[in-house]
Amino acid sequence: MNSNIINQSITSGGSNLDFSEVINKNITVYGDPNVNMLFITEDKLKLLLTKKFNKIKLKFFWTTPLGVFITLLISDVTNQFKDFIFKKETWQVIFCFSTIILFFISIYFIVEALKYSVIAR
Repeated sequence: MNSNIINQSITSGGSNLDFSEVINKNITVYGDPNVNMLFITEDKLKLLLTKKFNKIKLKFFWTTPLGVFITLLISDVTNQFKDFIFKKETWQVIFCFSTIILFFISIYFIVEALKYSVIAR
């Protein structure tokens, strides 16, 4: 490992941090000695990973509302509603409104997923 890099002090936020002892004692480096090293706190790493995970989750979250929307749409088209607790017309209205609402929710999440996939590129 290049001793010039190890023996340099790292200046961060006005404070002088010397990692040369920690590096010399606790880290064995194999491979290219000209590789840049990055020091990051555990909290910042967790924050960055959480943000990235949330973006990845949003990219695939659209599948659930779309699946429920397709199921309700098929039920609206093929089902013959019967009187059960409510009249059959009430069930038709409930399913129709649910289908319309889930259509818009699905569109919203699809647009968000496309937006995040474009940003990630």
